Amino acid sequence: MRIIFAIFVMFLASAFNIPEIGTQKSPDIYFTETTYDFGQIESNKPAKHDFTFFNSGTAPLLLKEVKASCGCTVPVWTRQPVMAGKSGVISVTFDPKDEVGKVFNKSITVTTNIKDGDHDKIVTIFIKGKVLAAK
Repeated sequence: MRIIFAIFVMFLASAFNIPEIGTQKSPDIYFTETTYDFGQIESNKPAKHDFTFFNSGTAPLLLKEVKASCGCTVPVWTRQPVMAGKSGVISVTFDPKDEVGKVFNKSITVTTNIKDGDHDKIVTIFIKGKVLAAK
């Protein structure tokens, strides 16, 4: 009797397109790289790098917030939802003018719509390098 009931429930779920338990659609994020090393850069030339990410999940991925660790680093990112299997870009520009002679390591915090328990999943990407005086 239980087998007949289980088959009946599965039939109803598929007939009304009800997702099975444990098959909830959700986005996921995968970066091709999470750290970029500019090496040595001159203090009069802003440095830019594009971080490519993919939605490796099954539902649209949204970057809710992308925040740099300081004002010298400016991220610009894909604001539209990224569909499953598609990619997006976070372009990060670092202005080295006040960093002459310093080694830098800046972080960019990416808040997504991916659920991580009761919170949104946060991923951190990094840029680093050394600033030389302009020639």
